[in-house]
Amino acid sequence: MVHHLTITLGATATAASPSRVPAREVWLESETGNADVKIGDSTVTSTNYGKILTAGPTNAIVFRPPDGNLAINIETIYLLGTQNQKVHVLYFN
Repeated sequence: MVHHLTITLGATATAASPSRVPAREVWLESETGNADVKIGDSTVTSTNYGKILTAGPTNAIVFRPPDGNLAINIETIYLLGTQNQKVHVLYFN
């Protein structure tokens, strides 16, 4: 099934989901006009991150587990950007 969330970033790192959500594929997209978003684990900072999601709908980042039988827990993906910035999360499970 296809699901989506809109996450509003806080002043510190914000989980990509407020609860445990297993997914086979996760797409992240930052709204146009917002700043870049740093992606990592719960320790993500502006200088310590795994990937940068640039602003705009054509710059989505896709996460897929290496084995199709595995799932990604979306709440373990953390986002850091401008407070009140919106990130769209599309996922399949």
